[in-house]
Amino acid sequence: KPEFDETLVLILCPNRELAHQTYAVIEAISKYVTDLKICKAIGGYKNIREESDLLLNRPQIVIGTMGRVMQQTVDLKNLITDQIRLVIIDEADEMLKEQQHKDTFRDQIGFLYDKYINPLCQSVFVSATYTSDVIETSDKILREDNTLKILSEIEDVTLNGIKQYYVQCLNDEQKECVLDDLYKTISVTQSVIFVNTRRKAYYLSEHMRKNKWIVSVIHKDLTQSERDQVVR
Repeated sequence: KPEFDETLVLILCPNRELAHQTYAVIEAISKYVTDLKICKAIGGYKNIREESDLLLNRPQIVIGTMGRVMQQTVDLKNLITDQIRLVIIDEADEMLKEQQHKDTFRDQIGFLYDKYINPLCQSVFVSATYTSDVIETSDKILREDNTLKILSEIEDVTLNGIKQYYVQCLNDEQKECVLDDLYKTISVTQSVIFVNTRRKAYYLSEHMRKNKWIVSVIHKDLTQSERDQVVR
């Protein structure tokens, strides 16, 4: 049973989808902890008043995206952070990518730590890559007197039991042929294909539909309800 009826853990995610996944995992674990309260602080879903009421009820764990957490903490004063003991910043490298709006993640997280997070709070800064931006930002918010950095070369990150292969293709036409051969050869119920533009995503989806594959497309310009429909 939780010792305090205060918010003790804040988990920051780069997007709503990851916040939902994290929430689902913690929700499953919470079944084994009596009276543990968790809450999502993300935009685009529930009425903000309902979310605010949940935050005012002092959930022990809050999972949120940066913009909504800032809004609930700084503007609305519904997320009380003075008792937080652990902050987890997930996929920090994704958050550090420049946003279209004026305030970057680095500005926001710096402000949050300067004004609202106890300097004795423990922080976990998770990043798949460790660019100079990632290291500079982590140095800014992590305590100098008590910091442990675990850095792995990219070649060492692959999990045991996972094999990786690549096929060198000279152009998109060859890639399409390789995909056709691959899906005719292997048996798989679901898979994800990444491309670098929306145009390619839609083009490839039409190509695969012509070959009788069931395909959906997801990208950042879809509304949240459209994204939800795709992943279901």
